[in-house]
Amino acid sequence: MSRSILRKVLFKAVGFIVFLVIILAVNVVAAILPEPHLVGVVQFLNSNFLLLVLMNLLIFFGDVFSLLDFPLNLPAPIFHAIGGVFIVSFIIKVFELVAALTEGLVVINLMPIAVLLYLLVFMIVFLVGYIVILIKAISRREEEAEPHQPRIRKRRRRDNK
Repeated sequence: MSRSILRKVLFKAVGFIVFLVIILAVNVVAAILPEPHLVGVVQFLNSNFLLLVLMNLLIFFGDVFSLLDFPLNLPAPIFHAIGGVFIVSFIIKVFELVAALTEGLVVINLMPIAVLLYLLVFMIVFLVGYIVILIKAISRREEEAEPHQPRIRKRRRRDNK
């Protein structure tokens, strides 16, 4: 169990470092080549940096809690659900950016239903997370209740002719 948690922490840390390097590289490229669309995307990423970091941290904590055994994994769906709301918020902002960069040619305005989307995503992720925990707990309980009987494999005879 601790090995998979350590692996998850290292994987997320490497991913976060790669993300920081990409953000830094895009900022440098935008400073060298001041193309308006590139500058707009870089400004968007810079202004939403905290949202991206919080989103990453929430999903990370949810993943770590989900690796733990039964009563300790109960916070996982809460972190995943809040992280899902942050993801939806970021996607809505991406649609706004696309509308701004295309000067209104592509307009998908999700702001009127944003609160509904947030609630829907939160409830779905929250409920599915707890259903998964319940199913795992029931299957683990059934495995512990049944006595373990080793399987006996029958060997096939080979006729060497």
